[in-house]
Parts: sequence; structure tokens; C-alpha cells
Amino acid sequence: MRIGIATDNFNRADNTDLGTDWFFYSAGGWTSLRIVFNAVEAGTVDTKALERHSAVLSGAQYSKVAVNISGDDWGGPIVRASESLITAPSCYTAIWSPTGLLRIYKVLDGGLTLLASTTISAPVAGDTLALEAVGTGLEAFVND
Repeated sequence: MRIGIATDNFNRADNTDLGTDWFFYSAGGWTSLRIVFNAVEAGTVDTKALERHSAVLSGAQYSKVAVNISGDDWGGPIVRASESLITAPSCYTAIWSPTGLLRIYKVLDGGLTLLASTTISAPVAGDTLALEAVGTGLEAFVND
């Protein structure tokens, strides 16, 4: 059974950052996320952006996001983010492209290593993408 520890619906005024509960990785060309029309998007077009919630998490983790992707944007959830995310990000992420490419990456010190890739249908507004880490396993879920 999944137990909610941290949640955010981003239902607040437009802002150049996500707020005090969020930390972003700012080195190596990565940028912060921002809130626009009650949704999250990259702070700068065509850049990588990665943020983690300030809640203390351990063990099995599950992260789920509503996806509204357009243009060349990719997006998705992260799990097992290191506390040092600001200076040397380590985590796992699932991202979904506008063409339906779904990938799972390991992020280590800001570098990406592709772990899995498949092609599914292109995302439409309202779709969700989740990533779950249990033990040594990672699993992505679409509209779960």
C-alpha cells in the first residue's frame, strides 16, 4: 500500500520557482522549474530541470505527475533523489516525450544514463506518469 508523504497540486499564483518545499539542481546547465497557470514547467525553454521535495523519504518510493507536454518538452517524476541534489544530483527519473518515447534514466552527478526505453502513445492532457522504486527494481506506470 502506498502512503502519501509529500504532495503538491501547484495550485497557486505563477512563480519563477516551485516554493520553499522544493530544491533544484542549478549546475551544469540545469535550470529550476516554475509554476505557470497552476502547472509546472521548465524555467527556461529547451533546458534540463530537476527538483526534489524537501520531505525526508527512504526505502520504497512512488512519484506520480500529471503530464501536459507540448513542443519538444519531456517531463516526468523522480524517485530516490539524493539530499545533495542541489550540488550533485543523484536520482532516477521517468520521462515521456511528445512523440510517445518513454524512458527511465539514472541521474548521477547531473549525468544521465539510459536504463530502459520504449515507445507508447503520445501523451495527452490529463495523462499521468508514475515511477516506483522498490528494492532494486524500477517500474514506470502510465495512467495508473
